[in-house]
Amino acid sequence: MFDIHALVLEDIMNAHSRPKVEFYDNFTFITLKMLEQRKGGVMESEQLSLIIGEKFLLMFQEEPGDNFDPIRTRIRTSRGKVRSRDAYYLAYLVLDTVIDNYIHVGEKLALQIEDLEKAVVTRPTQLIQQRILRLRREILGFKHSIDPLKEAINSIQRELDDNISRYYRDLYDHIIYESENLAIYREMLDNLLELYHSSLSVRNNEVVKVLTVVTTIFVPLTFLVGVYGMNFEYMPETKWRYGYPTILASMLALVIGMLVYFRRKRWI
Repeated sequence: MFDIHALVLEDIMNAHSRPKVEFYDNFTFITLKMLEQRKGGVMESEQLSLIIGEKFLLMFQEEPGDNFDPIRTRIRTSRGKVRSRDAYYLAYLVLDTVIDNYIHVGEKLALQIEDLEKAVVTRPTQLIQQRILRLRREILGFKHSIDPLKEAINSIQRELDDNISRYYRDLYDHIIYESENLAIYREMLDNLLELYHSSLSVRNNEVVKVLTVVTTIFVPLTFLVGVYGMNFEYMPETKWRYGYPTILASMLALVIGMLVYFRRKRWI
């Protein structure tokens, strides 16, 4: 009925198609990704394909349900310009909704990065590292969905007259804005990963320092215990009445003296 090219039909059925735009004699074909962040912070993508003709717009989605109900309401109630403009204006409204959702998802990612930054400073655990790496992969996939769309939107606005191309220029500006934000988010996560490793190293150094101090304190105590633990017959201290309390007091004084020395050296 609409004389759609077989290659376009193939791209519509291929859910892994790269976002792109193609121009044919009687229509324009656009494919892109719709993104949504589910509960638990998991990001899911769904392919959306648009065929824009002179007097029609065909939409193909993978799953039922979307964010286009406000557009449908405007069509039913004749609100705004949607009933008086052509199919490219309707496509603009659809693309604008998708791109606005990109920005909304990007804001959620920014909040997650802020939470991770606080967690890295306070409690750098292995789980935090896994969350950083997962979020980094999601942002990389997000950027791969956006970057090809920049050229697609730019190609469309170059083909249209000024009355409608200005709307697509606005979409292009929004895409550029979000793409730059994603680059910033990715750099922030790289810095967070470095901060995580630095915090972990500092924490390990603190543990090693404490263990070293404990070991250093017990070395002379072990020496004293070892000396008086020998079973030689001619050791006068072993026959002395106050030998045992004296050696205990000496060991206590040695521990206190070493702790005071370490404190003055700022080692503890």
